[in-house]
Amino acid sequence: TVPLIDEKFRYDAIMAVFIISLGSLFGHTFITLKRQEKDEAYRKFLDIGKYSSFLFHDFKGLLTTPIFYADMLQETIKSGKDSSDVIAKLNEDLSFLQEYSKEIMKLTLPDSNAYQQKEILNIDQIEKTLRILFRKPLQNIQLEIDKKENLVQPLNSFKLVKILYNATMNSAENFKTISNKDQKIVITFNKDSILISDNGSGFPPSILKKLNSEDVTVSTKIGGSGIGTAIIKDLVKNMDGKVRFYNNQGAVVEILFN
Repeated sequence: TVPLIDEKFRYDAIMAVFIISLGSLFGHTFITLKRQEKDEAYRKFLDIGKYSSFLFHDFKGLLTTPIFYADMLQETIKSGKDSSDVIAKLNEDLSFLQEYSKEIMKLTLPDSNAYQQKEILNIDQIEKTLRILFRKPLQNIQLEIDKKENLVQPLNSFKLVKILYNATMNSAENFKTISNKDQKIVITFNKDSILISDNGSGFPPSILKKLNSEDVTVSTKIGGSGIGTAIIKDLVKNMDGKVRFYNNQGAVVEILFN
C-alpha cells in the first residue's frame, strides 16, 4: 500500500507550521513590546500634563498673598478710628500674612523630604496650620474642626494638609453659587477616616458621578476645572487610602485610611 502522506511531505508540513508559529510568536512579542513602550510614553506624557496642572493650581494660592494684603489694607484704613489704630491693625495683618505666606509656600513648594515623612499626626498642629491657611479665604464661612479621635496610623502631614486644603477650598467655591447666610464647613477626624462636609447645596448629580469615577477633570462651568479634586484623589491614592464623594445635607468628602 502507498501511504497517503509520505514522510518528506509530513516533515515539510511540520516545519512550515513550526516556522509560522515561531514567526507569529516573534511578531506578537515585538508588537506587545512596542505597544508597552508607546503606552509608557503616553503615560509619562499624561503625568507631565497632570502634575504641571497641579503645580499651576498650587501657585494660585501663592499668588493670593498680595491680593489678601491689599484687601486687608483697604479694610484697615476704612475701619481705623485714628492713625494708631490703623498702624496697630497693619502690624497685626502683616504678622498674619507672614504666617500665611510661610504655610502656603510650604504647601506650594515643599522641600525634598515633605513627601516621604510619616508620623502619628498632631491634630492640634494640623488645625493651627489650617486656620492660618483659611483665615482670609474663609472669612465669611465658619470652619469647625471636630477632633473626635486621633488618627491611629502614621501618615504624611504634608499630603494630608494639602488634601484638606483642596477639599475645603472646593466647598468654599461652591458656596459662591448659593445664597446661604450660615455657611459652615466641618472637618471631622476619626481614628481611621476624615470627613470634610458643608451645609451647602451638595454635589449636582452629574458632577457627583464624575467625582467617583476615574475622570481627572470635573467641569469648567461649576466650581472650576476639577484640578483640586484630582489633587485630592491622587494624594489619597498615594497614601494607600480611599476617597468617596456623596451628599448628606450638603457635600461630603470622606477619606478612609487602611
